[in-house]
Amino acid sequence: MSGSVFTIVLGGGISGLSAALAERRRGREVIVVDERRMPEKRRTPLIAASVVVWEDVSDSLILAAKLKLARIDLIKQKPKVVASPGIPKSHWFYSFFQQSEVSVVSEVDNAFNELGQPLVGVTGTNGKTTTVNLIHQLLFNAGFPSALCGNVGYAPSELCATDNDVSKASLVVELSSYQLETSRLAVPKVAVLLNLAPDHLERHKSLEGYLAAKARIVAVGDRRAKFSVVPAADKLFHGVDFSGSLGHGYFGSLTEMNMLSAPLHVAFDEAESRLHCAYCSVQDLPSDDECESNAFVTPREALIDIAGFKLYGRHNLQNLAAAVMAALFCGASPASIEATIPLLEPVEHRLEPVGILDGVFFVNDSKATNLDALFAGYEAITTRFRPEAVTVLVGGRAKKEDWKVFAERVAGRINSSIVFGESADMIVESLHKTSQARYYRVGCLEEAVAKAWGCTPSGGVILLSPGCASFDAYESFEERGSHFRKIFAHLEQDDSRATCRCLGDSISAS
Repeated sequence: MSGSVFTIVLGGGISGLSAALAERRRGREVIVVDERRMPEKRRTPLIAASVVVWEDVSDSLILAAKLKLARIDLIKQKPKVVASPGIPKSHWFYSFFQQSEVSVVSEVDNAFNELGQPLVGVTGTNGKTTTVNLIHQLLFNAGFPSALCGNVGYAPSELCATDNDVSKASLVVELSSYQLETSRLAVPKVAVLLNLAPDHLERHKSLEGYLAAKARIVAVGDRRAKFSVVPAADKLFHGVDFSGSLGHGYFGSLTEMNMLSAPLHVAFDEAESRLHCAYCSVQDLPSDDECESNAFVTPREALIDIAGFKLYGRHNLQNLAAAVMAALFCGASPASIEATIPLLEPVEHRLEPVGILDGVFFVNDSKATNLDALFAGYEAITTRFRPEAVTVLVGGRAKKEDWKVFAERVAGRINSSIVFGESADMIVESLHKTSQARYYRVGCLEEAVAKAWGCTPSGGVILLSPGCASFDAYESFEERGSHFRKIFAHLEQDDSRATCRCLGDSISAS
């Protein structure tokens, strides 16, 4: 590597791959550094693009040796260094480059420095992917070209250094706490905070640290969102400083909104199947960013019919209300929103109907990687099915959560819990203490589906809602959900499945 026209990308995951290829499109030489060996499907496109790949770089001595062998002098050459979101600032990668006075930029900031400020950003523990998809569809049908990126759709770097139409669209971005923690440029014009529950504590150390990372979607330094959207009932967000937002809107149920008396809001009325909206749009606001939040706004009001909304569960009404508040802020009309609502579809791996087999419904909720998401999925399913006819597949790599809550809140009310994966022993221990809970301990997802097939009655549901991360056996929750769909397809073609059900019914619970 000669001169300073080269980039070092830290991390060979999806974001790192996208950042490396974007840098190559800019004409720069690129080195990707990863602590582990990269999967072939990621290494191959990098090699094809003439990217240098350094794998198994597990400590600073190995990295220093590789730099020396490549005749790279960090102090003299000052390369650009881009870090993937999965690498925290406490990682030795950061200190290694800081010692040579080389700054490290996040993958998100490296992309947004070229793309500009996102139109809408969404964060929260659960519901992000559903909500950004809803916002994208609402804006698109209202005549606002938008593109999904972040943790869904395109990685931000994928949109860089290209001439396609997507790169010119307004960005609707799903932002994780990892991305926000290391970013200074990801503050959008409309910031949506959905909810907060303990998650990723192995990185953020505490709920307060997790909240601090999420709150960066509203303000970082002198960058502030022009509009903010927050849940009416989540008091954890009440301590966030929203003073820089010209429009500050709440979403939630009609009861929650009546208790809060928020001037700008979208409230769902389950009984009447409609949204009560008090809103303003970008056209209503002056350009003076020093105006006091909401003080000058005379809200417009609208009722929006949601009888045709297909996504079930109360949590999806929350997601819809948040999406509508954001779309109204962006300038979408209530009429276009109402016309779009019946067209909205569920996202993959989130309460996704897979199929019906011999009267048993299969539902893929692989995106439920924590207990709050599991509970939301369970409650949504049991609005349509009797709890005693529901079999839930749980397990994987558990987060720092108390599974006794699952045992008390869900397990004793359903047909069966099928437990699989790395954390199965811990989950089973919690279930064992709940005498009325019926459960089975198996090794993997294939065995879990087979066991569920044997014990779920016709008219019932087999719900994959693991409540755990997928990394014990899969690269992502998407891969886990896709595997679940493949298992269903195989079972659908298996002529002996009726025999399997008879045998399964005769097996006693653990």
